[in-house]
Amino acid sequence: MRELDEALAEALRPMIQEMVKREVRQAGLEWSWKSAVQAAEILGVKPATVYRRFERGQLPGRKVRGRLYIDMRAFGDELAGRVSSKHQLRGRAP
Repeated sequence: MRELDEALAEALRPMIQEMVKREVRQAGLEWSWKSAVQAAEILGVKPATVYRRFERGQLPGRKVRGRLYIDMRAFGDELAGRVSSKHQLRGRAP
């Protein structure tokens, strides 16, 4: 019986994942976590650069089972905050 349950769960997993992705798209949400390769493509750099920036603390991310994932939403928020702060400082300068 256990083998049947495991086989059924394995067979249903791709369908469930696709349903979740579809629901997320319909809700207008986007996955903010990208693999190092995907993040590199978005940022226009090499994957090695993404790894180095993560190790230096310049990119927010997490390693899961040996793979690096970058939180692009947090990075975008952080970047927007930096740009906003620079503009505010420039506006206050004499």
